[in-house]
Amino acid sequence: MRYGYFERFRALPAEDQEDFLRSLSAEPAALRQASLSYTQRRLWFLYKLDPRSAVYNAPVLLRFRGGVNIEALRRAVNGVCERHEVLRSRFVEWLGEVFVLTSVEEPPYELVELDEDGADAREASCMRLLADEVTRPFDLIGESPIRCLIVKVADDDFVLALNMHHIVVDGWSTGIIYRDLAALYRGFSRNERVSLPEPQLKYVDYAAWQSGLLRQEHVEREVTYWRNALEGAPTTLELPIDRPYPRRPNFCGDSVKSIVRSDVVRRLHDIGRSHGATPFLMFQALFAAMLIQQSGRDNVLVGIPESGRGTSDFSHVVGMFVNSVVLRADATGNPPFTEFLNRSRKTALDAYKHSVLPFDMVVEHLGVVRKNGRNPLFQAFFVHHPLSNSAELDGIPGEPIEIGTDTAKFDVELAVLDRPDGTAEAILTYATDLFDQTTAESMIWHFHRIAEAVAADPERAIGALPQAEGLRSPTAVGLPDPATDASRERPCVPPRNDTERRLVTIWHSLLGEREIGVYDDFFRLGGQSLQVVRLMAHVRKQFGVSVQISKLIEAPTVAALAELVDAGAAPSGAPVLVRLRRGATRTSAVVIHAIGGSVLMYSELSRALASDRPVYGLEAPGLDGGRAPLTTVPELASYFLDQLDAEGVTGAVVLIGWSMGGAIAYEMARQRSVRGLPVPPVVLLDTPLEPEEFSGNSAQVMAGYSRFLLESASVGSPLDDPEIMSRSLTAFDLTGMDEPQRLKTLLEWSRKQDLAGQELTAARLSDSVAVYSANMAALSVYRPGRLSSPGLYLAASAGDDEDLTLPWRERMGGSLTVQEVSGDHYTMLRPPNVSPMAEEIEIWLRSLGH
Repeated sequence: MRYGYFERFRALPAEDQEDFLRSLSAEPAALRQASLSYTQRRLWFLYKLDPRSAVYNAPVLLRFRGGVNIEALRRAVNGVCERHEVLRSRFVEWLGEVFVLTSVEEPPYELVELDEDGADAREASCMRLLADEVTRPFDLIGESPIRCLIVKVADDDFVLALNMHHIVVDGWSTGIIYRDLAALYRGFSRNERVSLPEPQLKYVDYAAWQSGLLRQEHVEREVTYWRNALEGAPTTLELPIDRPYPRRPNFCGDSVKSIVRSDVVRRLHDIGRSHGATPFLMFQALFAAMLIQQSGRDNVLVGIPESGRGTSDFSHVVGMFVNSVVLRADATGNPPFTEFLNRSRKTALDAYKHSVLPFDMVVEHLGVVRKNGRNPLFQAFFVHHPLSNSAELDGIPGEPIEIGTDTAKFDVELAVLDRPDGTAEAILTYATDLFDQTTAESMIWHFHRIAEAVAADPERAIGALPQAEGLRSPTAVGLPDPATDASRERPCVPPRNDTERRLVTIWHSLLGEREIGVYDDFFRLGGQSLQVVRLMAHVRKQFGVSVQISKLIEAPTVAALAELVDAGAAPSGAPVLVRLRRGATRTSAVVIHAIGGSVLMYSELSRALASDRPVYGLEAPGLDGGRAPLTTVPELASYFLDQLDAEGVTGAVVLIGWSMGGAIAYEMARQRSVRGLPVPPVVLLDTPLEPEEFSGNSAQVMAGYSRFLLESASVGSPLDDPEIMSRSLTAFDLTGMDEPQRLKTLLEWSRKQDLAGQELTAARLSDSVAVYSANMAALSVYRPGRLSSPGLYLAASAGDDEDLTLPWRERMGGSLTVQEVSGDHYTMLRPPNVSPMAEEIEIWLRSLGH
């Protein structure tokens, strides 16, 4: 039923494509087929960060020495893609969400027949073609995530390059592709009917299974394990680098190799078996022992890949399942290597049991912050490739071809490949912005010597294993360059003016109470990326000046920042995120503006919630006239999520929205899910969903705004109070006027009704009306999809008899709790009703562990 959705979508006029995606997101069965897995959402995020990067290309390069039927091979590749629909994925973005639609198109295909004279010249051309292919990035927006290149080097020498993006494939999947490719090629080349069993499951089934598994209670159990397992472990690996860590890594890499003799490999396997350790665990422990020696720590964290398939049901499904798992290598007490191996084995087995939680969710929940763009928790990665069957084409074996991609995802990554002759090839990939080749060669040789030493005597203590030769101590590297050396030699110069004094106070709040001079480097004092964002927020708040983050990176001192502030950058305007109350221990509450755009109506509620719960408010952009208002609920939700992230309000939150604010809160929760973040609980306070008609007529908008002001100010009056109706302006009152006249009439009316004083200017009122109009327009067209997250709906007991909860029940099902509270739509937020309502919210949040 989903087959060819992308072609249908692409054929629609531009104005109809949005309706198509809106309908798709509102229909659960269709949305299930168009949803990305958590891992795919993460890879999509990384793709959007740098669309020109080829870091996540996953090429398969195979050489076939024999007579290959090119047409049969092309048909076989197409057949594999037809069989596994994830390979025909097309990704489409809409309002911050990404959908996957299936295409019927064949993957891009190219045949190159080399005609140079001489085998060496043809071989060189072939390698250039392959290098160009594997380093060419994918355009994932609407384009195929797989490309096929066949190079005919000679009549009996063919190379197949299947280049795929990791968003649709992992290492396990290549074995499935090899199997199907061989069967299909055999049939096509012999003109025989090919009959393969239909896959019982698809990758979209995995995405749905994973989504159901990552419910809050399960996630909390997994997070508890990882918090305990990693407590006290160093989250940065200090290796003997040749250059300081750059502020922004370029992910360029290179590799060095070493061959471990077959007799050493056999002995290591025997030692591992005697301790219940697989070859993977043995080599991983050897790598960790090397890192421990080189870092000078007795604990290091190493990342490993885990299949991520969760259940054998998905063992024959192609897709991106793999998850990164962090292992803690513990050499406390300088144990013998065999004891170290036993510890590593137990750690790995425990970690496997808790590997269902995506790595980025572990990082998110533990509050780990990236430093200098380095991978969080671990910067060293290990992978083992045992012997496996490669592809074959009707008896012609495929020989894997290695092409360096010049990329490095981590500081160092060790891959150990088993070889047919019993040896093992160790390949160390390293970040070239950190290490010279000679340093990397010393590291791989150090690993080689440790492997030989353990094979000879596995009872040797970790500290007695061969030491690194020719490497600097980790504490002796990372010195500043001459340009910044002067700042370290300067004495601690105290602040010399008011701007510098206020900035030093901000730095103290971020970096702790310590001696801070005006020439001290923010990053050398321990400042991290998230703190940079917070620093800029403090500067905007205190000085009304917006300074680009890049400026701080260029000149990271109090003195330099003070000069930028005093130079007077553009005023930052009113903040969108405002702190309503400080707190310390409980999950932060974030309240979202209603139709008027302000959060002032939450002032009583923020004080009535638990005293140790931080409360933030999100006001509508445009209230200060600094920017145009946003006109759809999804746009508002996406903008607010970015603001929370920018202001450092990350991790677990609870979203609370009264009236229209509830709809925005609901949409924010849905978009957090799309971004691969934990889905927060949502509290809806008397939030309607059925859209009101909105014409956009200026006279009607201003008349409606006048009624809104009266309803907001009238305590205890019914919403249909005739007095309110009679006091408000009508569209007829404003008809026949131009825009300035209408605005002047509304301003004078507001002052006459004691709804505004002389401080209210026409410009400020115009901004408020514009926000009100934009919010009315946004609410009138909002059609939310479904959400699987705990929800609490508090319905006002007085006022309209219409059941506003019904459409929300339809979308949230059993995850929505409904309760009635005292008051009407407005007075529920005011004393005496607000305190018991706040208590209901707190009781519900405590039941969820918040």
